[in-house]
Amino acid sequence: MIMQMRRRWTGLLAIMGAAAVLSGCANKGPQVACPTVDVVDALHQTTAFKAGAIGDLSAVLHRVEIADFAATCRVSKDQISLPIKVRLIANRGPANVTDDAEVAYFVAILDAAQNVVTKQVYQARVPFDGGSQRVAIDEEFMPVLPYKSADERAGYRVLIGLQVDRATLQYQRSRRQ
Repeated sequence: MIMQMRRRWTGLLAIMGAAAVLSGCANKGPQVACPTVDVVDALHQTTAFKAGAIGDLSAVLHRVEIADFAATCRVSKDQISLPIKVRLIANRGPANVTDDAEVAYFVAILDAAQNVVTKQVYQARVPFDGGSQRVAIDEEFMPVLPYKSADERAGYRVLIGLQVDRATLQYQRSRRQ
């Protein structure tokens, strides 16, 4: 008798559990796609030189790389928020006589056709306290994408990279070949 009651309760609980899981699958209208977030491969690391000395290893101020990032997606009824955390690692160069390095990085939002919708450049100060040669810092920011319909943001991407000038970009490209 007890075994029969246990089987009935077990069966009833299994049915209730399945109903609860399946109710979560009900169509609640169009789902908004979260954008993908990536680091631009060619702009994930760079070397900063003293003015006019690109390529001279004795003129290196610092080397910096985007070592890691984490992104989440929060969808509300009319916007997508993307809290993003980026880890920057900087190495002091022989020409750096200060206790810090200024690092510029960007966050760009691209639409489905890969057009830049918006781009924001951020400045990070990397402190080489106490004679440190290698320092890691975490930067946090939160791009917000408004939308009117679920289809409006489909295919959007968020790109992160180090902001460099044209001469530095050419130097980096020549070193990759």
